[in-house]
Order: sequence, then structure tokens, then C-alpha cells
Amino acid sequence: MIRLSLGGIMRRSQPLQSILTLLLIAGGCTPPPPLPSEEPPQEVVCVVPESEGGSYLLVDTRRDTLSVMRDGRIEKSFENIAFGSAGAGRKRRRGDDITPQGRYRITEIRRSGKFGHFIALDYPSLEDAQRALNDKRITPATFELIRASHLQGKPPPQDTILGGHIGIHGVGKGDPKIHQFINWTSGCIALEDRQLIQLLPWIRCGMVVKIQ
Repeated sequence: MIRLSLGGIMRRSQPLQSILTLLLIAGGCTPPPPLPSEEPPQEVVCVVPESEGGSYLLVDTRRDTLSVMRDGRIEKSFENIAFGSAGAGRKRRRGDDITPQGRYRITEIRRSGKFGHFIALDYPSLEDAQRALNDKRITPATFELIRASHLQGKPPPQDTILGGHIGIHGVGKGDPKIHQFINWTSGCIALEDRQLIQLLPWIRCGMVVKIQ
């Protein structure tokens, strides 16, 4: 499967004309779903307590896979997942469309009118905040707000310059054709709707998610 990051990162080669044709057929060149933060409040399925041990999720941004891991082995794996339209790496600011790489936890699993379900992560992490503080992208006061949230086991602030509302969701009301070929999200991790339904029984609040 060939997938293109709209931010200029093409992970596998394909003639440009073929990509343009695909986009025209799919109905447009821009990522169709809006940011999860634009959704009205939906039913909360669970809210986080901290959780250690057991299984975790491993997101491989090079292989486009999301795997449920336990004791070093894969228990369940999903292929052809999509990331931010600018690819995956170190997310620096709100609106850069990059999927952050690092170690996170699931803070919430809620129903979503646009994506079916939304699995929220505790981005920005303490490591993300420390790098931003070192680079002077955030103030010491903002760093302390993020730090305090993590120490209390609460989701960090989602409205800082570092961005937020990063999670795992389905295609939902977006175009499944675009999902097959394009990294289309605003920084989240997207699965096909049927994959998301299959993933839900494996996850829990507080579960570790490693994005690499």
C-alpha cells in the first residue's frame, strides 16, 4: 500500500499523476475530517486512572502499524494506519499536523460523533514539555502546569502552544478512499472504522502507547 504525507513527505514512490487522479476521484485534496477538538461533547466511556504493567500499544510510524504488545510479543496488529498530514516526529507546536513520537498514556475513551470513538492520549508528555521549555517555546509557568497535571495523573492542558487533542480514532465521516493512500489527520493516529472496533476490547484507560 502506498501512502503519502501531504506535508511533503512521500514514504513510497508513486507517479504524481496517479496520486492526483486518486485525489480527484476521492473528492478533494484536503484532509476531510476536522480536528477532534471541534466536536461537541460526547459520552465519556472512561476517564483515566494510572495503570502500570500488562499490555501496551506500539505504533510503528515506518511500517504503518499499530500493535497490541505483551511480554515482547504481538497479540493483535493493525496495518495501513494513517498519521498527521505532515508525517510523524517531534511535534513542536499546535497546528503543525505532526503525529508526536514518544511514550504516552490513554487518558480517555469516548464516543465521537465524527470518528465513532476517540482514544485520547496525554500529549504533551513531560518530555515534550521539557524540550519545549529548553527551546523557550513555552514559559516556566506553562511547563509547571503540564508537570503538575502529569504528577496528579490528570490529562495535561490541551490549549497551550504545543497543541493537544492527540489520540487514536477511526475514519468516521471522512473518506475511506483517502485513508488508503494519504496521511490525512491533524496529528492523530487513524484506523479504519472496523479496525477501531476490533481494537477497543484490547485497550483501557492508563494504558501505555509507544509511538516510534
